[in-house]
Amino acid sequence: MNRQLHFSLRNFGKDHRLFYGAALPPFICLSLAALIWTVMNSRLEQEHARAEHGIQNNAAFYASAYAAQVTRMVTQIDQLTLNLKFYSEQAKTTPDLEAQQRAGLFPTSSMLYASIIDRNGFRLSSTLPNRANRVSIANREFFQAHLRDSSIGLLISPPLRGLNSGKLLLRFTRRLNTPSSEFNGLAIVSVEPAYFAPLLSDANLGERGSLSLMRSDGPVLIEKNGTKSSQLGKSITYPPMLQTERGVTEIAESDDPDATMQVVAWEKVPDYPLFAIARLSKDEMMTAYRALAAEYRRLAGIGTLFLMLAACAGSVFSIRLNQRKKQAAEIKNTYLLATEGAREGFYMLRAIYGRKREILDFVIEDCNQRGAAFYGLNKQELIGKRLSSFTEVCAQQTMETFIHAMQTGFHEDEFNLSARNPLHVTWMQRRIVRSGSGLAVTLRDISDLKAHEALLSRLAHADPLTGLPNRHWLMQYLPLAIERAAKQEAMLALLFIDLDNFKSINDSSGHAAGDEVLKIAAARLQSAVREEDHVIRLGGDEFTIILEHTEGHAQVVPLAERIVHALNEPFTLRGIQHYSVRGSVGISLYPQDGTSSETLLQHADTAMYAAKANGKGHYRFYQPSLSERLMTLMKARQELNSAIELGEFVLYYQPRINAFSGELCGLEALVRWNHPERGLVGPLEFIRLAEDNRLLPQLGELIIHSVFSNVEHWLIQGLHIVPVSINVSPCQLSHGDLAHLLGACLHKYAVDPQYIGIEISESCTTAEAGNTHDELSAIDRLGIRLMVDNFGSGHSSMLQLHALNIAALKIDKTVTSQLCRDKNGDAYCMAILSMAHVLGMHVIAEGVETIEQLQTLQELSCNEVQGFAISPPVPADEVPLLLRRRFLLPAAAGSFQKPEPASQEHTGFDCA
Repeated sequence: MNRQLHFSLRNFGKDHRLFYGAALPPFICLSLAALIWTVMNSRLEQEHARAEHGIQNNAAFYASAYAAQVTRMVTQIDQLTLNLKFYSEQAKTTPDLEAQQRAGLFPTSSMLYASIIDRNGFRLSSTLPNRANRVSIANREFFQAHLRDSSIGLLISPPLRGLNSGKLLLRFTRRLNTPSSEFNGLAIVSVEPAYFAPLLSDANLGERGSLSLMRSDGPVLIEKNGTKSSQLGKSITYPPMLQTERGVTEIAESDDPDATMQVVAWEKVPDYPLFAIARLSKDEMMTAYRALAAEYRRLAGIGTLFLMLAACAGSVFSIRLNQRKKQAAEIKNTYLLATEGAREGFYMLRAIYGRKREILDFVIEDCNQRGAAFYGLNKQELIGKRLSSFTEVCAQQTMETFIHAMQTGFHEDEFNLSARNPLHVTWMQRRIVRSGSGLAVTLRDISDLKAHEALLSRLAHADPLTGLPNRHWLMQYLPLAIERAAKQEAMLALLFIDLDNFKSINDSSGHAAGDEVLKIAAARLQSAVREEDHVIRLGGDEFTIILEHTEGHAQVVPLAERIVHALNEPFTLRGIQHYSVRGSVGISLYPQDGTSSETLLQHADTAMYAAKANGKGHYRFYQPSLSERLMTLMKARQELNSAIELGEFVLYYQPRINAFSGELCGLEALVRWNHPERGLVGPLEFIRLAEDNRLLPQLGELIIHSVFSNVEHWLIQGLHIVPVSINVSPCQLSHGDLAHLLGACLHKYAVDPQYIGIEISESCTTAEAGNTHDELSAIDRLGIRLMVDNFGSGHSSMLQLHALNIAALKIDKTVTSQLCRDKNGDAYCMAILSMAHVLGMHVIAEGVETIEQLQTLQELSCNEVQGFAISPPVPADEVPLLLRRRFLLPAAAGSFQKPEPASQEHTGFDCA
């Protein structure tokens, strides 16, 4: 049409056809104006459809992402209710939930609470505040529902303000039964509605959009409205929508016929009567489209006005033809500039037909520079080429696709590009529209969008610390792997790996060192398996490995041996610190050990505990008899937990005396378990069990209160008190509240801090001990003396001990046992004593069993001694006899003149 215009205008002056020359410009301009509005309306229709489709996709994405978040959170809460139900029905007494919370058995969230309710609706135990307020909840609907129907499992109740706590809470409840299956109360996990607040901080919900969580029968549990903070929304009912597990629809915002529409997407939370719902205001989300449409219409109006003016000017002022040509060229250049600057690639293709009117090929008739760049050419080189001349196109944009678009009139898809493309684009969106006998093709780079989708998938299925697949990925993949193995009649192996002694690294060196060890362990596990095998981190120090297409024991044993060997190698951090971790491996096989994911995981876990019980650093295949051993171990854990709650632990005290005068200088508190069936049980039989089950902080708190109570009792009796030392474990120090506990005891009991000492292990004094140094400094500021127990068995230095203001060292009994045997034993002990005395530290030798050892320590100028040669540990009621006796040096040791020591600082432990 432009060529016809130029031809007519060029001949206007030559032919002197004034009438036709004056009429032609208005006709052409009107045609162009009609074309502009037609193209604009078509483009606006496409953009409108694309905008509506985008709103639906966004709503579905937000609903799916929120449903995945809620699934993880509700699953965790469900597990907590099952644990509460199990321990409440199995234990002889009601579990102390507050103590369990302090021990870290519940999540640290301040918006989650656990409670045990008796059959009358009164709270027996809870982590909620206002515990003194006892109000029955028997009239609550969820309580009555469980009372009426014993078949109800997990019941999720609408938000309701608690009678005891006064908080607005969502409740997840399970029924408690007596051994005869009668109603015995409820196990409740309550959460504040904000606990389920969506984590999609970057979600574009708009001012009138929202994300909601609601029960399938209608009540809204939580709703986030636009950019506002999470809050309870009004009660909404979507019965037509919630008949399917997921979907997208449009509804009116109100009953008003002129009300704007909302796009509502929903997705059911698997296994629970909950729906995640995303609502987007269609009117609000279409703001960008309306702005675009207004801009298009403005431009079209400007273009129409311009054409009308041009038509008038052409009719009246035909002599300005050259100027109009220049203006037309400027308009064309502007259009080309806008087209060439676009991110999309544009192509116009013409079909080439055969004799039978079949399509043989396509010719590229026009394109922009961006489109040509996709082929590694410029615009001039690409125009005129046939589609079949591009081998890469044949691989990605098949001829069948273009022929199908010619037949149907439209085609749209997304495809992945090879890494060899000139623009290094990974993903493309392609739109093909038939235009007459040809095709209009648009290519758009969507690599960033695909990368964002891939990132979201990785975040949901990958462990952020090690980069390995996580538990969520495992629970999705393992059932599919089992299904494949069943179809192929093949075997599958599942390995459960637990890092031994890992907790001690966190306790002694901090969580940063523990994280580094986990990363190294993950890398070693990946290097030990085949390329097709999968290594997963379940959480903490637990890993699993899935072996598909395995041949049974013969193929699994070498892998298990490689894993054990790899984890037995020392872990070196920062090139200087070495840790011995090792790993215990449990193995279950499909189908002989189970046919479901849960069974295989449970049996592999059981086998792992059996390997750990046999000395750690080993592997073990599952056997049915191992389940009985696991039940025995669980019974021991329950007995220990019950013993702490019932106060079945008693204290014995072993005296320390001056090595020369024999005067009583101090006492060490030692714990014993007064078992109701086995009698008095030593610490070697229950300390490790308490540590593995995270009960040491509770046991340690019980011991500290008992020591302070005994000392206060002796002071009231008017006895001459000597300092009493208390052993604390690394996990008590790393827990971060030991200094606070000691300060509280000093305030509660009438005991001066000079009568209390703390014995710590040597590992707590190393430079890598992390935050434990701050805790030790806080204890020292209370006036409580610090002592290092079992010195000589670790790797701490004297300078580190001096910097921590350590008052006394206790030489390990393994060092004491070497005295009088060879010169090396005497020399090693003398070296410790000499360095300690130079730094002004008191030295106590423990484990003194013979008179010969005592005499040697006297010759080496040891300050104090402790052991069976002096006195065995005695019960608390016999301590007053020792305090009155005062001097405990054995008669066989004889008198010994204490040598004159070098000048040293007085520590407060010397009784001579």
